[in-house]
Amino acid sequence: MSLLDPPDVEFGSPRGMVTTTWHYLIYPLKFLLHHSLPDVMLKGGREKYVRCLLVAVLWLALLSFIMIKCCDGLGDWIGTSPIVMGLTLSAIGTSFPNLWSSMLVARQGLGNMAVSNAFGSNTFNICIALGLPWFTLTLISGEAYQKMRDDGIVFMVALLMVILVLFYLAIMLNNWRIKYWMSYYFVIVYIGVMIYAILHG
Repeated sequence: MSLLDPPDVEFGSPRGMVTTTWHYLIYPLKFLLHHSLPDVMLKGGREKYVRCLLVAVLWLALLSFIMIKCCDGLGDWIGTSPIVMGLTLSAIGTSFPNLWSSMLVARQGLGNMAVSNAFGSNTFNICIALGLPWFTLTLISGEAYQKMRDDGIVFMVALLMVILVLFYLAIMLNNWRIKYWMSYYFVIVYIGVMIYAILHG
């Protein structure tokens, strides 16, 4: 079954109607992705993998730019700060695929892959998605990037660093095992960070 084929569901059911409608709404995007990304499952050598990675990064950059513009517009419309939009709508939209894939591999007993997926995606976002554009801009202009407003972001980054260190310490004290109670820790921390961002946003 191809990515461009309609879903194999019964159209008369509510789930079938929603799935089929969504398929045709995003069909242009599926079409572009299908014909721009090479199928790495077919034979083609190392060049095919490199081309697929580069094209995927370009698609990621374009879709991220569109998403940020939409979030900025929505934030201005409802009167909330960019930090709140970034911690809620933007973060959920970009992290849900990682959450879903981590859940799938965790249920297969591949806990290391699930955790590596979460840390790897965030590492890519910070080092490549943020670092590469800033590096390119400063390389071309020859000047430091000074257009980014603080808006409390330095404190937020420092707070998240402390939270991450505490999480590492908790894992070390539990013989490098992730316990069930740690999930409550992260949920409480996320709610606390959200409350702080809304009150100071």
